[in-house]
Amino acid sequence: TDVFLLCFDIANRASYASVTSRWLPELRKFGEGRPFVLTGTKADLRPSVQSAVRPEEGAQLARAIGASAYRECSAETQEGLQDTIATSVRAALGR
Repeated sequence: TDVFLLCFDIANRASYASVTSRWLPELRKFGEGRPFVLTGTKADLRPSVQSAVRPEEGAQLARAIGASAYRECSAETQEGLQDTIATSVRAALGR
């Protein structure tokens, strides 16, 4: 694996919290120092969920945990999907 996407559901605060409590330790244990992109999924749901994770919260978490970048996307609407993929490729290539 050249790059990991560490994903959480933007509309689910518990999913966001599990990034640091569950998935980051797993990634650090088994990811062998590989780069990773923190990725907020289901961005299309943000307008309908009052407690949704804000973009600045995701960016702040990405900086705090040493992610290569923070991106948001929606598989439903395809919003941000190409940018997330391109960012992941750049991270894998060390750019």
